[in-house]
Amino acid sequence: MTVAGHRNDVTTEVVVLDGTTDHHRALIGGKAWSIQHMRALGIRVPPAFVITTALCREYYEHDRTVPQRLWDQVDSALAHLESETGRGFGSPRGRYSCR
Repeated sequence: MTVAGHRNDVTTEVVVLDGTTDHHRALIGGKAWSIQHMRALGIRVPPAFVITTALCREYYEHDRTVPQRLWDQVDSALAHLESETGRGFGSPRGRYSCR
């Protein structure tokens, strides 16, 4: 899966967890790594995306300020979730979970 038109790679700060890539736990965190691994095995797991641990550190190091450059990537990841689930963000029909 791509985010913002680019394949998931280490330069992407939002990673779609679709089971097609094998990111290191240190990059995406343990819970996200487990979701990615289960999807790669074909286990039915709801679609998801994650913000990298590096971006999370940056957030805390800069007074909990979300970098502006993040929003386009989040929008693309949300669009992927909407496409995969048939649900719309903010729609009263079928909600999804943010953690």
